[in-house]
Amino acid sequence: MKLDIWSALWPVLGWFIPALVLIFCIGLLRVWVEARIEERRKASEPPPLALEMKMLQLAELTGAAGQLNREVQAELLLAQTETARLKFDAEEAHRVATLNDEQRQAVASLVSGQLGLQLKRSAKSDFRTQLVVNIIFFTAGVAATLFVPPLF
Repeated sequence: MKLDIWSALWPVLGWFIPALVLIFCIGLLRVWVEARIEERRKASEPPPLALEMKMLQLAELTGAAGQLNREVQAELLLAQTETARLKFDAEEAHRVATLNDEQRQAVASLVSGQLGLQLKRSAKSDFRTQLVVNIIFFTAGVAATLFVPPLF
């Protein structure tokens, strides 16, 4: 019986060659997956900015911070003036509350007189405005009647 080397090695080579192909394919798959992970990592990172771009961004942010600072200061100043006005109103209300009955009646009549005078002025002004508007529309109606030929 003659021993053939290929027939003796065939059971071993039958499993060895597919195992090598499988290991090779797994290695290629691993390299491909690592390359994809690296690409995605680079894509998710912002690109490094040049010095000029960083300086422009710094200037924009500084300008925005200055504008925001001015807005906050303006709001604080507005709040301070509102607080001073409210304090004055509270003091005035306290003074009015401490008046006796005679003084209260005098102040009430003064206020009602001022309101009545103001209402009379506004009523006269409203009457004059309404009169002018009525004259304008009357004139426009007469002009339309005279100068627009009849449709029929």
